[in-house]
Amino acid sequence: MSRTDIDTGTEECLAYETDGIAVITLNRPQARNAITDPMKAGLGLRLITRPGLEVSGRLW
Repeated sequence: MSRTDIDTGTEECLAYETDGIAVITLNRPQARNAITDPMKAGLGLRLITRPGLEVSGRLW
């Protein structure tokens, strides 16, 4: 099992991939993890377009 960090372009959205699964952490607890424009860009451009990743979601 290898872990590869994914550069989202912002510290407010952290991500990594392991075994074809991307794990995304919203890192703005002071704002209840409200999504900013830079976070949207990081999610859209860097994660959704990654080859080999299946897009689904789970909220914990």
